This record gives sequence, C-alpha cells and structure tokens, in this order.
Amino acid sequence: MTLQGLKKFCKAYAPQFSILLMAMLWLAFIAVSWAEAAGTANGAQAAGRQLAGMSGDAPAKSDEYDFSWLDPEKKIYVLQNRRYLKANHIMLSAMIGSASSNPYRNAQSFEGRATYFINEAFAIEAFY
Repeated sequence: MTLQGLKKFCKAYAPQFSILLMAMLWLAFIAVSWAEAAGTANGAQAAGRQLAGMSGDAPAKSDEYDFSWLDPEKKIYVLQNRRYLKANHIMLSAMIGSASSNPYRNAQSFEGRATYFINEAFAIEAFY
C-alpha cells in the first residue's frame, strides 16, 4: 500500500474508527464502574452479615427481610419486590400510528415486536 492509498484510507474511515474507539472506551469505563459498584455492594453485605454473626456465604432464613445494610442517614428508600418476573418469558407488542413530521406526506406505520427475556437484565428482541 502506498502512502497516497494509506492517506485515502485514513481519510475515508477516520470517523468510523473514532466512533468505534469512543464506544470502546465508554464501555470500558462503564464496566469498571459497574465492577466497583458490585464490589462495594458485595463488601457491604458481607460486612453486615459478619456484624450480625452470620457466615458470608449462606444467609440465614430470618435474614430475608433484614434491612440493616441500608444507610441509616438516608430518609427515602426504594425497595422492589417484583410480583411478575421477566426471566424465561416472551413479550409480544405492536404499535400503530401515523407519521406527522412532513406536512406534504401522509404515512401510516405498523411495528410488531417479539421479545424473549433470558434473565431479568437481558433479552433477545425481533421486530418488523
């Protein structure tokens, strides 16, 4: 590859490579912050169990509703006890509407979606 060809290649693909690099750096920073948050939460729970005289591996049966790990200085807490779990379930949805972004064009839209939840955080989705 000549110097001219390399310059053309870099000029043509520089935006794509820069976006890809920024996305990879952003994901690396997010992964680090999630790992730190998970480590802090696990460490706090283990410390709370040790203070309560329990082993760090298996919580006692009476520990199910023990909220001693909450920060006593906070006034508002949000706790979730989900009645309907998403894991291993399928969700079907449809959307119908009209596009009004262009005054000279009248368009109708229909979108169907099918989602399979692998666990509470991740899903596979297909749409048309």
